[in-house]
Amino acid sequence: MIIIDDYYRIDSDDACYTLQERKVSKTGSERWENVAYKKTLAKTLESYREHSHKNRSQAHTGVKIENWISSVVEQDEAFKTFLTTLNIKDE
Repeated sequence: MIIIDDYYRIDSDDACYTLQERKVSKTGSERWENVAYKKTLAKTLESYREHSHKNRSQAHTGVKIENWISSVVEQDEAFKTFLTTLNIKDE
């Protein structure tokens, strides 16, 4: 199991890597939902990046495009740094 952050982790088996997202109900119960199945770790991390961008856009009620782009660029830079620590190239 690879823990990415408080809301995402990666599980794996012989067939694939599974990106899982933590979901918390209004009552406080927690579960992990499978959100992507990929053959490589790099593709799984790419799915993580896409999911985190989508979640960030859903969290905003309204944001100017300049601020959104700046936020995405900042998040991508952090993602690339994370990949560097794992020695995985972002292709």
